[in-house]
Amino acid sequence: MIWPFVQGYWARAASKYKRTDILYAEFKKLTKLFQKKNDFREFYWHHDGIPDGGHNQLWSASGYLSMIFHGLFGITFDVDGIRFDPNIPKELFSEINIQNKISIYNMTINNMKLDIHITGVGSNISNFLFNHKLQDENKIFYNNIYGHNQVEIKLFV
Repeated sequence: MIWPFVQGYWARAASKYKRTDILYAEFKKLTKLFQKKNDFREFYWHHDGIPDGGHNQLWSASGYLSMIFHGLFGITFDVDGIRFDPNIPKELFSEINIQNKISIYNMTINNMKLDIHITGVGSNISNFLFNHKLQDENKIFYNNIYGHNQVEIKLFV
């Protein structure tokens, strides 16, 4: 059986070690499984991908979202702020035929909103901007965050 929440853990571990190939393979597989019934099932049969178990499973949806937030966008919550270590596979853009940019809008954390924009592919950050100002590290600190904010990350292979 294929358990989506486990695949989410596997993809998150792959992103930690900058294995965008594994991250993308798991993301693609889970996306296809979700599209079969337009919901997240408890598990899927490995031989044919037929969904089984309960439907609209929160743990399965959470595994998928973890691939996006923690894997692709590389978001990690630290004691003093939010770190970004994105992992954008080049295949993500070639398959859907769009420019090399991925975004999250209005991500709400406590009393703030973040618009996060990542341009490029790979795992290496060339520029990290917070509210259009170049930062020394790929982290924003909670004491600087309130209201609506912009995070812009440029990657290179």
